[in-house]
This record gives sequence, structure tokens and C-alpha cells, in this order.
Amino acid sequence: MSLPEIATLTDRDAADGVQQQVVGAVVDRQGGALLLRRSAGDFRGGTWELPSGKVEPGEDLTTALHREVIEETGLALSEVTGYLGPFDYISGSGKHTRQHTWSVTVAGAEEVRLGEHDAYVWAGIDDGHPVSVEVKAVLDRHFHSQQSWDLRLALVLLKFSAKFQNPRLVGHTCRDVADRRAGERRA
Repeated sequence: MSLPEIATLTDRDAADGVQQQVVGAVVDRQGGALLLRRSAGDFRGGTWELPSGKVEPGEDLTTALHREVIEETGLALSEVTGYLGPFDYISGSGKHTRQHTWSVTVAGAEEVRLGEHDAYVWAGIDDGHPVSVEVKAVLDRHFHSQQSWDLRLALVLLKFSAKFQNPRLVGHTCRDVADRRAGERRA
């Protein structure tokens, strides 16, 4: 999403009476999304959530996204790969809040360093961790877009293989895509 589009999100939020903007990230590693568990004494304690946090006054959404991923996970964001949409909720302080969530990649393979949360997990779409309905919908959008990409890639490779009349490559390609997705879910 380009910067003018991000400015449009902020303008739309203001027009909708949003009192607090929050940014969230689906950090995907080998087919699992990073979930953080809120500490027991926090608002919604024990709930698993995406790395997320408030946009500070004077801060744009992109800057806030980079800052929050580092603050909550210790991981440096390397690329924003897609916009997954907004959802609204009432914060613990009673504010009309809108969270904008992006899919992202992080630099390197460093271990997660927790700040405000008490646990983390790399979870698949149906791993049973208690998340809000809104976070579940964001994860569904993320994982379904990933699956669509894998299927499109497999189709391109199948067409390529058929064009060059290499049936071994056709079967091998389909197995590779299926095996990779299955391996990512197990990791």
C-alpha cells in the first residue's frame, strides 16, 4: 500500500470518528503466524493476539507498524507484503479504536524477545489458540491469500511443464508445493 493510500486510511478513520488508531502485523514464518499472549492482568488477559499497538501522536501508520513490531517482538520488520484490512473495537479505556493490519516479513531468524506479553507461538490457522473473532478473520484472509499464491504458482509450473512435455516435472511440482505447505504447518 502506498503512502497516499495510508493517508487515506487515516482520513477515513477521522471521518468515521475513530478515537485511536492501532497497527497490527501478521508476521509469517514458514507458514505460521506469530501470536503473542496478553499477560493475565492486562485488558483481555490470556488472549492471543497479533503484534500490535497504538499509533503515537504525529506518527504515520507505517512508522508505527515498524516501531510496534520491534517493541513487541524484538524483530526488525523487513518488508510490508500486503494490507489485510481494518477492524474496530472498543479499547479498555472505552475509545472507539480501529486496527489496521498488514502482512509482513522480518529480517533474519532471530528469536522473539517479548516485552509486554508473557508467551508467543508460531501458529497455523486452526491451531486452537484463543484469538478474537477479528484476529481470526485477519488470519483467515492472510492464510487464504498465501494458499491462493501457492495454487497460482503450481498452475504456472504445470502449464510450463506441459508445454515442454515433461510429465515428471508436473507431478514433482505439485508434490513440492503440497509438501512445502505441509512442512510449514508442522514447523
